[in-house]
Amino acid sequence: MQYDQKMEDNLPRLRIAVIAPANSIHTIRWVNGLSAYADIDLFSLADHPNKSEMIDPSVRLTYLPSRGKLGYLLAARALRRLAKGFAVYNVHYASGYGTLARLAGIKPYVLNFWGTDIFEFPNKSPIHRRLIQGNAKHAAHVVSTSEVMKQEILKICPGLSVSVVPFGVDLSRFDYQSHQITEGRLRLGTCKILSPPYAIDDMIKAVSLLKQLLKDSQLELSLSIYGDGPSRSELADLIHQLELDEIVTLHGWISHDSIPDVLQRMDIFLLSSLQESFGVSAIEAQAAGVPVIATATAGFQEVIQNGRTGRIVAVADPPAMAQAILDLVKDPASYQRYRLAGRESVEVHYDWDKNVKQQYELLERVAQANKV
Repeated sequence: MQYDQKMEDNLPRLRIAVIAPANSIHTIRWVNGLSAYADIDLFSLADHPNKSEMIDPSVRLTYLPSRGKLGYLLAARALRRLAKGFAVYNVHYASGYGTLARLAGIKPYVLNFWGTDIFEFPNKSPIHRRLIQGNAKHAAHVVSTSEVMKQEILKICPGLSVSVVPFGVDLSRFDYQSHQITEGRLRLGTCKILSPPYAIDDMIKAVSLLKQLLKDSQLELSLSIYGDGPSRSELADLIHQLELDEIVTLHGWISHDSIPDVLQRMDIFLLSSLQESFGVSAIEAQAAGVPVIATATAGFQEVIQNGRTGRIVAVADPPAMAQAILDLVKDPASYQRYRLAGRESVEVHYDWDKNVKQQYELLERVAQANKV
């Protein structure tokens, strides 16, 4: 990504400190993207170490001393001492790292919510709720990934000024090619953490039903599940119980860099979550031109236009998902329309370069407004 105006003007680059976990692909993508615009320092708890070479060499990474759940409290003094002289601070994840920033007294900071920090954390207890409210109140500005998340933030923290900056995709990594369901073969797939909120068991049950619906056809059916998590053994048992061992494969964890290649080996992308605040995986599939069938969670409904860029089915309803897959297989014209419209939607709304520029310009405005 280029920022020619800054280069041409030869202006001093803004110094931005990002306070976020170094082991998260979300953090890595943000610091790498912002590094094209500004000088970036990343401050992370030592408990969240980066174990890859994915962080841009220009980003200076500093680990803060930490010790389990008390790490955010123990690291505050170190952050206050080390993170000096920055024009603005960008804090990601409103609960833990938001608390760290607040305790350290750094200002001004822009607080990015990620999802569980607003949909789950405040509901644990009144103390958790007040903690989130305080962290958000002390921020110079608050950022949400989606409109759905923004409304939840305003419900918990009324009166805040909240901007929506999507966590989009790098379109250059997703090769949109002419594609159709090959005669005699139907390749279904997903990329998701294997844990209860994502209800991969419902997806497997849908494929079991689909197998019965297709029993008189010659279509070779398969479901590839990429990801790992606490539900893996239970899902393996379910696959065996439903006699799907030859159809469903648990491939395990893959790197984020591998996702574009994996998507090219899928005909339809499935998502069966019980709740989603945003749909990055759905956006990635659409960017690759793979039609998506997903459950009617708020996050998926925001990024998928039902009947135009994909299909939305009821939550926890395997028969509905099975039927939606069958309908799409029988309707090649709709299949091609979904592919094209999905890619166009991502280009307009979820182009990562545009999203990074939005975030940088917001940080720049906050820095200018608080300039001493």
